[in-house]
Amino acid sequence: MADGKHSSTWQLQEAKNRLSEVIYAAQSSGPQTITRHGEPVAMVVPIAVGAPEINASAWDFLRDDLVASLGGPPIVPKRVADAPDAVPLPW
Repeated sequence: MADGKHSSTWQLQEAKNRLSEVIYAAQSSGPQTITRHGEPVAMVVPIAVGAPEINASAWDFLRDDLVASLGGPPIVPKRVADAPDAVPLPW
């Protein structure tokens, strides 16, 4: 059930039945994604006390997944103070 980005993906029912294993896997291998009907709905993230490089919030993981799914961060034009027409609007 590996998905490449995170160490493992669990179907909701399986995660409910094997919660101890999901938590152990999060502690030993990193974030565990839980899906419902094939769509990611939750993530089990380990709490790493005293390790700031690992101590990230679930929002950080969701942001990273979104950026990865989009193929990288969006290209945002540089803000120009005196030229409001310099940035074309999509509408």
